[in-house]
Amino acid sequence: MKKNAAAGMVLILGGILLLLGACSKNADSTASAGSSGGGKEISVFTWGFPAEKLAREEQVRRYMELHPDVKINLEVSPDYDRKLATMLASGDGPDVFETSDDWFHLYNKELADLRPFIQRDGVDLSIYYDRSLSGFRLPDGKLESLPIGLCPFALAVNKDIFAAAGISIPQGPLTWDDLIQAAQAVTKGTGADKVYGLTDHWVWQQILPFYYGGGYYNKDFTQLALDTPESIKGVQFFADLMYKYKIMPTFEESSGLLAEQRFFGGRSGLMPINLWDIYNFVQNIGDSFEWDLVMMPTMKESGLTPVWSIVEGYGIWEGSKNKDAAWDFIKWATTDSESLALASVAAIPPTHDAASIFTAYDFGAPLNLQVFIDTIPNAILSIPGGPFAQVNDTINEYWDTLKQGQGAADVTAGVNEITARARPILRGLGIN
Repeated sequence: MKKNAAAGMVLILGGILLLLGACSKNADSTASAGSSGGGKEISVFTWGFPAEKLAREEQVRRYMELHPDVKINLEVSPDYDRKLATMLASGDGPDVFETSDDWFHLYNKELADLRPFIQRDGVDLSIYYDRSLSGFRLPDGKLESLPIGLCPFALAVNKDIFAAAGISIPQGPLTWDDLIQAAQAVTKGTGADKVYGLTDHWVWQQILPFYYGGGYYNKDFTQLALDTPESIKGVQFFADLMYKYKIMPTFEESSGLLAEQRFFGGRSGLMPINLWDIYNFVQNIGDSFEWDLVMMPTMKESGLTPVWSIVEGYGIWEGSKNKDAAWDFIKWATTDSESLALASVAAIPPTHDAASIFTAYDFGAPLNLQVFIDTIPNAILSIPGGPFAQVNDTINEYWDTLKQGQGAADVTAGVNEITARARPILRGLGIN
């Protein structure tokens, strides 16, 4: 079943269009979605992987078909962050631009409050998952974006590696005890050809401090919490995966081989995977081995299964002269079933009734996509970005030394030291 990239893109887009045909029969908001946008031209600025780029293009194409009096100039940029910052600083921002809840309101002054539009048009916000909206709402109630999709993690499993060892990874709940036992059974070999049960990935250091009830910050992000006993326990567990259980490569062992390359090459049994990765995995694995998706593991001691996730959204630039037309597009893009089907290429639709659309996709491999839906109740925002970048960069210095084995036997001193260094940086941000 190995396909080249072009054929794979045609397959995915074909699946999208088939779903759209089904969704269009049930879409009841299409006719009025652009009622106040007559004769307008708006700009929409987004990021996106290849499949997501095609989906954004199809969204815009479909919207203009339904609203011939509106012209949309779409740009999907591979240099999104830098270009958006430049556009906004120069006072020439796009009417609509893509946002992420891990920005932590980085552009709250540049984004219009959507509440007046929502109230005017009677949009029912209860259709969205709570997790979809919470990161876009400011303490004063301002809503700076509406969600277009959730992006949680699951685990990709190389079924052939485990089958050769007589092990079947369960499709249902998986504990870390289960994972470690299975991963140790398949970790073998030496040097560049060594097979590891678990692949190294940046998401582990983002999420493991939460597994015992800790985290990086307190609930309102005004204080660091990485040096609490619960967080330290999670950091120690990260070190133990490499140096105690030896199921995940250390910095030295992983040098020169990206995590994805290790998994694609059949040298890792399990690897974290996000929705935006699926197309890439399907294309690179082809028919070289059987693989599937399972849920992220639960920590038996705490009962917790925190799952890293961001929410992508659309907001209106405060300086836009076409806010009504921009709003009409956003309302359609975030509530209409046709549009949500398109967004499903790389994200779970953010509404309760549309999430199942995602599981109908044919990505070219028989995958248990339901696991992504099942993770939604555990989805959290682990580390905010935006204004917190300098704090996070400082903390990441510690992770780099830990992966090299420094202080791996007992992480307490290292965690306390880096938290003490990062704390005044956080205070300097004036977050309140």
